[in-house]
Amino acid sequence: MYITYNARQWRERMYYKSDDSVNITYPKVGLTGPHDSPPQRFHQLPKSTFIPTWLVRISDMTVVPGSTASEGYCALSYSWNQSGDTIIDKNTGKAKRVDEGKHRIIFPAKTVRKKPRGRKRIGRKVKFVKFEGILQQMCNDFGIKYLWFDQMCINQDDPQAKHQEIHLMHNIYSNAYCTVVLLPEIRTLVSRMPGTRTFRIAGFSERSPEPEWLQRLWTFEEALQSRKMLFVGRDVHSWSDVQRTNVCGPLYHLCMQPLHSDASWWNACNTLHHAHNRKTTKDHDRVFALGIMFPDILKGITVDYKLPLSDLLVQFYALLAKSDLSVLCFGEARSEKNPMQKYNLPSWTGASGTHLQGRFFDTENSVAVVDIDGQYMHVTCTSVISKMLADTGEDPRSWTYDDLPPIPGHLAEEEFVIGNLVIYVQLPGHKKRKVVNLSRLVSFEFERRSFAITPELQLLALLIPLKKENLFWWTGSLLFTKEVASISFSLTEDESDQGTAGDEGGYAILSGIQFHSWHDRRFPVIQKEGQHYKAIGTCRIKNSEYFFADYTATPETFVIK
Repeated sequence: MYITYNARQWRERMYYKSDDSVNITYPKVGLTGPHDSPPQRFHQLPKSTFIPTWLVRISDMTVVPGSTASEGYCALSYSWNQSGDTIIDKNTGKAKRVDEGKHRIIFPAKTVRKKPRGRKRIGRKVKFVKFEGILQQMCNDFGIKYLWFDQMCINQDDPQAKHQEIHLMHNIYSNAYCTVVLLPEIRTLVSRMPGTRTFRIAGFSERSPEPEWLQRLWTFEEALQSRKMLFVGRDVHSWSDVQRTNVCGPLYHLCMQPLHSDASWWNACNTLHHAHNRKTTKDHDRVFALGIMFPDILKGITVDYKLPLSDLLVQFYALLAKSDLSVLCFGEARSEKNPMQKYNLPSWTGASGTHLQGRFFDTENSVAVVDIDGQYMHVTCTSVISKMLADTGEDPRSWTYDDLPPIPGHLAEEEFVIGNLVIYVQLPGHKKRKVVNLSRLVSFEFERRSFAITPELQLLALLIPLKKENLFWWTGSLLFTKEVASISFSLTEDESDQGTAGDEGGYAILSGIQFHSWHDRRFPVIQKEGQHYKAIGTCRIKNSEYFFADYTATPETFVIK
């Protein structure tokens, strides 16, 4: 792939707009320019305490020892396929870059002063260069004197040097003054709202595929470690603090919570949510790119491309799970293109589903003992397990419309009901009955006297004893009610294939492991499969403090594969 860089750049900036009708000032993103020289250039960058082994001196594009640099440095983040033609050796599997110098630098037409007087018009020029030529022009435009660029600063043919640099990657990007992100797919587009004049916006052309940079795992790791980022497109550039306000933009999540400013956001759950759907050229790169995001874990991994990939992946996830149980906080797969599924990893890694995203998935209230032996996770904690319900619950698939409690007259309004169908439940470990909202787990039509349950309610019946005689209508609002629990599931397995309430030990909610948020909690759900269990997702319980307030159960050990 060969790219184009325009030396005259538009700048995407943030400004504030006032809405007098509601007395609110809110941030917006717009363009200024075009600029012959970027309005925000670098000047004498401060040196950090860490300096990479090698840096590229931009003035002559020479690799020099980092210790000789006269000022701080920037790091480059890009996709390898942007640097020319990438050829994979069929015998060795190694990627090789072939650059035929087809990259383009556009110098737009301009008018300059002519000595001693007058002006001179210089026409538009196009210069064909190699990838390093693009980097040199871009760095000169922004005032960057030293750049860390992996293809020049890492000896790709020296395994020892390469392994050493991989272990330093988090230091390289976290100590760089700025990471320059090359995104040639971003360009200025002309847009027009009805009844207004045309204006320019920054975006991706409809004909352009999703940028490779947004699909690669290495680039995600680099962005995660960076203190701030400068995104450089074909003819427009933007800073990460601007993208932090652009909620609808594709770069928002990477810029919203930088790792250096809020490490708590990037726990295992959040990190894997983004990382699992990204791809790598080499399968082994997935282990090491993931490891760099968790430097303490990388210390326990042998960086060796000759070791079996499956062993390295299991080794990484085992170390990660021991330090952060949010590995288990995942649900149904939200993408058909999940590159993790081909590795046949243990279910507790969440590779067959999608990890959930949010600040709130911590495990500080969990009471569980976890040990991992190869592909097996041994978890000892309290649980809600379906074997409790062999003789105490009903199968809701047998319920009919006539089993519903009478609808209070003041709630019925034509074919709709202003109210919620709820049920009293009591687990064997409960001292008192609890109220559970079923409104989202059933559907009914009063005119046709039809009633149907969802697969989620079918699964709930395997875990909590349900009896139709305990159904009733809740007449008040549930919005702020703390005395009604709502339960839902997000699973990697098809809920409609679940068994019946008589299945002995078929399913369990690990109540001893809590992923806490400001308004609800999630708990891992496991399913019996032969002699062990399989992690299949999470159960979401709103008002879980109420539901488990007086619940007592003896901790059990579950072996999850």
